[in-house]
Amino acid sequence: MHQTKMTLIMVTCLAALAPMARSQDHARLGNEAFGQGNFHEAIDHYTQALRSKPSFALYANLGHCYTRLERWSDAASAYQAAIDLDGESAGAQIWRFLGQSQYNDGRFQQAMKAFFEADSLKSDDQDDMWIARCMIELDQWLQAKSVLLGHLQRNPTDTGALELLAYVIGQQDDRPGVIDVYRQLLTMAPERAQYRIALANALTADGQNKQAIDTLEFAWRVDKSLSRRINRLLGDLYLAEEMPQEAAACYAR
Repeated sequence: MHQTKMTLIMVTCLAALAPMARSQDHARLGNEAFGQGNFHEAIDHYTQALRSKPSFALYANLGHCYTRLERWSDAASAYQAAIDLDGESAGAQIWRFLGQSQYNDGRFQQAMKAFFEADSLKSDDQDDMWIARCMIELDQWLQAKSVLLGHLQRNPTDTGALELLAYVIGQQDDRPGVIDVYRQLLTMAPERAQYRIALANALTADGQNKQAIDTLEFAWRVDKSLSRRINRLLGDLYLAEEMPQEAAACYAR
């Protein structure tokens, strides 16, 4: 009788351990498939593992698979499931993964909240950029400008933030502000003809055609790779200034 009872206990223990063992096997196979770039296979294994024993790491890894496949809605669901299952383990990075997947899925309000949460857990200047992008998508121009200006106070040489700021204030019809930003960018990267073209466009919009012409003439001399685009813009400007010979020369180049 005693032996029978012990046998039943052992069988019960083994039955309880079996799902855990299966989960570990699928998790290991999922990790191997992920490492080899076989994301569909990894998803299958992680899904099987989650059926046996859900865990924060498995949901996070599943989210990474969906991210690699650009299945943004599925990725967001997996990251959210990880957070819901174990909020204590949810550090700033998992919130950033959630925010990025929601952003790419077009859920900008939710994404912004995720980036604010990430920044509250462990501040990262890139959170500012993501938050600003969300605000732009939500047409929150003043808020986006405020976030970017705060970011630039801490990172004054961040060209990506300055480019985004130029776009934001351009949407607010602040032409002098756009001109100022592109002049700042050119002090940091004078070789960038793209910045000179953008500055010329802003000068033209502000009615400063002659300054725009000077800017484009300089750009054409320092970067021949964009000469066709630059000369087309120059030709249009010379025509606007009633200088047909100069315009013809630009169109011919």
